[in-house]
Amino acid sequence: MTSAMREDYRLARLYMAQSLSQDARMELPRELAHYLTTVLRKREGDAVRLFNGEDGEWRALISEAVKKSVTLTIETQLRTPAAMPDVWLLFAPVKKARTEFILEKATELGAVHIQPVITARTQHPRLRMDLVRAQIIEAAEQTERLDIPQSFEPVKFMDALSDWNPERALIFADEGLAGEPAHCAKTVLS
Repeated sequence: MTSAMREDYRLARLYMAQSLSQDARMELPRELAHYLTTVLRKREGDAVRLFNGEDGEWRALISEAVKKSVTLTIETQLRTPAAMPDVWLLFAPVKKARTEFILEKATELGAVHIQPVITARTQHPRLRMDLVRAQIIEAAEQTERLDIPQSFEPVKFMDALSDWNPERALIFADEGLAGEPAHCAKTVLS
């Protein structure tokens, strides 16, 4: 790794929903402009890194920063897109802080599909999906991930398994220790 590359990795990193390409200019949404100028205290001429889950990672400069408006000009691509392994996480929502922890760790570990499932013992079945998405994006920004996992509305556990592809490995965390060890388990869906 060159010293110039190390410098880039210290730059603030933001997820953008728009397409990213060299010399493109984009105005940031108001909340991102506020975050960049007020929280991170970035000014005109400062550099940031951008990613969108499709176009890799790009270095951009703050070309204009006035009041609550920030315009970025994209300079160069730092990393090309890379596919993640096809890992899914199905989990039963728990208390707020623990669910946030699950979402953060699933994103950090490379899950591409995050599906909350409602089980017979789920105590907190409601999730605000806008907050789920924000937590996933924040975790991706902090962990150098180039994509954003897909997240879905909660479904009943058996509905999630009803069209499960038998070719896909399924590992079940059995906290009650009533089942077989994972290396001995057979796939049985009925």
